[in-house]
Amino acid sequence: EPFYISGSRIVREGWLRYLPYFKSADVILPQLKEGEKVQVLNKEILAKETQPPPRYTQGRLVEKMEEMGLGTKSTRHSIIKSRDDRGYVVGNPLVPRETGIAVASTLIKHAQKISSPEMTAELEQDMDRIVEGLHQKDQVVGRSREMLDEIMEVMEKEREEIAADIRNGVREDEVVGKCRTCGKDLRIKRARKSRKRFVGCSGYPQCTEAYPLPQKGKIRSTDEVCPDCGTLRITVINKGRRPWTICLDPECPTKKELVGSGRKSKRGEN
Repeated sequence: EPFYISGSRIVREGWLRYLPYFKSADVILPQLKEGEKVQVLNKEILAKETQPPPRYTQGRLVEKMEEMGLGTKSTRHSIIKSRDDRGYVVGNPLVPRETGIAVASTLIKHAQKISSPEMTAELEQDMDRIVEGLHQKDQVVGRSREMLDEIMEVMEKEREEIAADIRNGVREDEVVGKCRTCGKDLRIKRARKSRKRFVGCSGYPQCTEAYPLPQKGKIRSTDEVCPDCGTLRITVINKGRRPWTICLDPECPTKKELVGSGRKSKRGEN
């Protein structure tokens, strides 16, 4: 088991010479020779957990795309917009939703080549070489078609499994929690006539538990329960605005607090 030691010392004082309030914190390493035995003065066992890397922010994602050669300055914005419109991620830093995870996992499982950043970067480079006159357009297009034909053939054979995997992810995103009346899933649904979204029990028509929802913004479940009314709480995410958390009951006293603080809360629209 290797052991490490680190130290530091000021080599040149510079402006520190004229700052009397600064105290040097040099750590001078002892002169040691290979094979020399040292005395252990103290030891301790630290209980720590491995921390995951920080989530990507929008800015860091653009930087990463640039580093990997994905998209161009003019196309990266539309790529990110498509991702947001499809509801694959929420927030900033970015948190993947179940739909996004399902799509990514399914592509990696059934069509790994098309989902690899290397393939996308290679296509971008080929297009640049066409502009520079180093590649022929027909040659690049022909190679791309052959590759896509192979991928589409595989996906066509496994379309039922692919559809089921993605469908399960979408269903997970539709679930906001458990119904307090019957215990079944509360899901985000849309009214047949008005097409307005609302939360309804999956046990309908036996259970008629239902709540209105804001008609704009993405909805994310929180697994929290409102202490005032006992209904589930959700987070509403609108582009360009700070996410806000509300409970499902439109008659909850906390809704009056939102109105008083400048948030409008109308029955049917929250």
